[in-house]
Amino acid sequence: MELDAITKQYPGVKALDRVSLQVRKGEVHAIVGENGAGKSTLIKVLAGVIQPDHGKIRIEGKEIAIQSPTQARKLGITVIYQDLSLFPNLTVAENIALGESDDGSTSIISWKKMHATAQTALDRLGIKLDLNAKLSELSVGKQQLIAIARALVSDCKLLIMDEPTSSLSRMEVGYLFQAAMELKRDGIAILFIGHKFDEIYRLCDTATVLRDGQYITSGSLSEFTQEALVEFMVGRKLTNLYAKMPVHIGEDLLHVNHLSKAGQFENISFTVKAGEVVGITGLVGAGRSELAESIFGLNPPDQGTVSMKGTRIDLKSVSACIQSGLALVPESRQIQGLAMKLSMAHNTTLSIMRRIARFRWLLQPKEERSITENYIQKLSIRPPFPHIQVAKLSGGNQQKVVLAKWIATNPSVLILDEPTNGVDIGAKAEIYKAVNEMVQNGMGVILISSELPEILSMSDRILVMCEGRLAGELDANQATQAAVMKLAVPGISRGEQGAKDEVTAG
Repeated sequence: MELDAITKQYPGVKALDRVSLQVRKGEVHAIVGENGAGKSTLIKVLAGVIQPDHGKIRIEGKEIAIQSPTQARKLGITVIYQDLSLFPNLTVAENIALGESDDGSTSIISWKKMHATAQTALDRLGIKLDLNAKLSELSVGKQQLIAIARALVSDCKLLIMDEPTSSLSRMEVGYLFQAAMELKRDGIAILFIGHKFDEIYRLCDTATVLRDGQYITSGSLSEFTQEALVEFMVGRKLTNLYAKMPVHIGEDLLHVNHLSKAGQFENISFTVKAGEVVGITGLVGAGRSELAESIFGLNPPDQGTVSMKGTRIDLKSVSACIQSGLALVPESRQIQGLAMKLSMAHNTTLSIMRRIARFRWLLQPKEERSITENYIQKLSIRPPFPHIQVAKLSGGNQQKVVLAKWIATNPSVLILDEPTNGVDIGAKAEIYKAVNEMVQNGMGVILISSELPEILSMSDRILVMCEGRLAGELDANQATQAAVMKLAVPGISRGEQGAKDEVTAG
């Protein structure tokens, strides 16, 4: 497939500006760039969701106008979006092959044919799954593999994977990459959109860099150092990405005492001091997010207490938690963090609406705009339009809006749950800068993250969770990835083979 000078413009924004690239059979081609670089728009053009204003698309040398997602699928182009778009109430077989279970001449479903088709697709990927299992019973990683199997059923020639590993464990990432290599050997081309450089260098053959909707460069990944790739992406050198600024650690702010929730976490105790970043990490499913939601009143615990500056907090009330000086940037910005149909300004001031409203109910647009413009400047939110619908922002800029919303409450302790998930390296630098400024001003921060370099570099202390329990605490100055994983993986100290595989996968 060849794209020639593809251009797409929206009012006030040129999302794609004469972008050209080539994708060959059996190639894994990375598309990299900051959030807002044009990657999502490019995907939508290839998927037939939107049509370009100018430019040409050629498939096997023939010029094609992709007018709809149905036409894209008929051409062999399949997209696996970050949200997967699967049916959790249906079985594995139904999700893979429901549309392939008849020849169109009858309304009767051939369950035998459906199961045979689904099994063939799974066998091709080397995956063993119960065809009758409900999708909702499976991990996100297995659901990703099912989405790939569904693509194979539709005779896929080009598979586009949009942030496929954002919610996967290390082991699940290993399975996903193994499946991708099988597709590559079969001559299927893959466009891989991601922000994790270790994964890009491990899986991909070539890379194309986009910046501000424009094509910057393409080439074999062996030609690019990671530093050079980052510089192409952001247009400047980024040094000391994870630089934690030295700060005075003050008095205790938050006390978490023997917090437990049946089936999620058990007997968790720790403190957070003024100016301190306490990192919490562990494998997917260790109970980190559930713990954060309990501290913030979203998931009331069965036992235990939380106190702020010596005053006990009512954990059955989110409002009480906010009033005590707590704030939470949740793991899912689109589901938990934002009102997607509202503007950036409305979202930014949503948490302080009572404070800025006249008579506690009448909005003041000028003050709302002024507050939003302040955070647009502080966090470099793009495009800088307070009244743009937040759904139209890139993922990284949406994350900055969530961060602005909770910084606006002026909390004593801010909980950040996977704050850089699905965020480009430039946006990460802005978020880390904001964290440094917050702790410099005496705020305490709880940083929950699966990215060990982030945890090791930004934290003063590191708490490691394993299967709902606090497995250990490490001083950040002495912590290593090996030490963290030894605590995070169940049974590794006893040498269990499954635990070793979990650590080494990927």
